[in-house]
Amino acid sequence: MIEIETLNLEELMVKFNLRGPSLLEAIYFMPISSTDKREQKILYELANSIKSENILEIGTYSGAQALGFRINVLTAHIWTMDITQEMGLDDKNHWVLSEKESGKECVGYSQIHRLLRNSNNIESYQDLPQMDFAYVDGNHSYEAVLADSEHVVNIMKEGGLVCWHDYDLGRKDVDVAKALYTFFDARPLLKPYVIANTQLI
Repeated sequence: MIEIETLNLEELMVKFNLRGPSLLEAIYFMPISSTDKREQKILYELANSIKSENILEIGTYSGAQALGFRINVLTAHIWTMDITQEMGLDDKNHWVLSEKESGKECVGYSQIHRLLRNSNNIESYQDLPQMDFAYVDGNHSYEAVLADSEHVVNIMKEGGLVCWHDYDLGRKDVDVAKALYTFFDARPLLKPYVIANTQLI
C-alpha cells in the first residue's frame, strides 16, 4: 500500500515552489459550507498559487463552495458538477438536492458554470476545458470516489492540483480513504499528500 506523507500548507507550498500570500496575510470570503473555514482558506490559497483559470468542483450541493472559489480566485472560471434528485441517483453516500435547490447560492455569476450531471460518467467531462485545479467532494462511496478520481485526473493540465475532501487519515477503512489508496496504488507517478490537520488530500 502506498505511503501518504502529511505536510502542512507551508511545507507543501515550498516543496512545489507554489506562490501565494501567506495564510496570515490573505483575507478570503468564507461561505457557509460543509468544508470548514481553514480548509476553504487552504483551497483558495492553492488555487491562487497556480493562477488557476479553470477550477472544477465535484459536488455542488448548495453552491456555496463554488461561490467561494469565484469570489476568492478572481482569475478563474468555476465548473461545478452534481446530480439532482430528479436524476434518481440518490444514495446514502451523497447529499442530493432538487434541481431547484442544487447550486442556488451560485446562480447568476457569469464565471460559474453549473453542470447538472453525474460525475461518475466519463461523458460528463467531454465538453469541459482542461482544469488547473479540482476539488472532489461528491459521492463518498468507494466506486464513486474511484470514478470521479479517474475522470478528474484525466482532464487536468500538466502541473494542475487536485484536492479531495473527507479523507480521514485515522480511518483507512472509510470508503473515501480506501478508494484513494486503490487509486494512488495504481498510479505510482502521482504523489499524494495529506494536508495536516485537515480532511484534505
